[in-house]
Amino acid sequence: MTERGWGRRFDDPIAIGDRVLVTLLDAGEYIASLPKKEHSAPEWQRPCKP
Repeated sequence: MTERGWGRRFDDPIAIGDRVLVTLLDAGEYIASLPKKEHSAPEWQRPCKP
């Protein structure tokens, strides 16, 4: 059965520096740990629906 929610694993892990993001939770924690200026950058934001 496929895992759902924040524990869901990526098909291909994402390497950023010495860190490897394997799940949605890993990615969320990484983004939340960025300095506010980076965290608020448009590329990290969910697009608004028209």
